[in-house]
Amino acid sequence: MTEVEFAVPQGCSLSGAASLIEKACRECNLRVSTRATLQNYPGCIHWHVKRGIQSGTLELTLWEAKRRVWARVQDGRRAALIDEALPQVKDAVETALRIAVS
Repeated sequence: MTEVEFAVPQGCSLSGAASLIEKACRECNLRVSTRATLQNYPGCIHWHVKRGIQSGTLELTLWEAKRRVWARVQDGRRAALIDEALPQVKDAVETALRIAVS
């Protein structure tokens, strides 16, 4: 499993971050296939995102209470598109969060 932490700017309110994350995914040609929460991270929002019908799933999690945003790729869900999409989504989300602070 690979886990990548996203930078959350100081002073950034994460109250609207869920919509920013979903918009960043759309801009990277990814679709949300699942939106839920995780038992280990109470109150978090957790997404599975994919590109079209291609194999591979990127997991994104927003845990507002701990000011964290991260991506995870399970070994069984790895695909070539993930290597391309993960840096794009990370950059898009971090940029959106920086702009939200401005």
